[in-house]
Amino acid sequence: MKEISMMSLTVSDDDPTVGYLKLPRHHELKEGVVNKTIYLHEVINNYKGPDINLDFNEDGFLIGIEIVG
Repeated sequence: MKEISMMSLTVSDDDPTVGYLKLPRHHELKEGVVNKTIYLHEVINNYKGPDINLDFNEDGFLIGIEIVG
């Protein structure tokens, strides 16, 4: 039987323009596992889109994406 990886998207209770996508490896780990965050606007020159923040665990796996609209 093939195991299904879970992803979940949540919207902030405080701000409906903020969403967070938890990727499959995020579910394997405990809360507070973000080791490094990369801000897309710091990586791409002249980026014009919404704030997108990429969260990585200590092993370098992308575990979550925050989108601030």
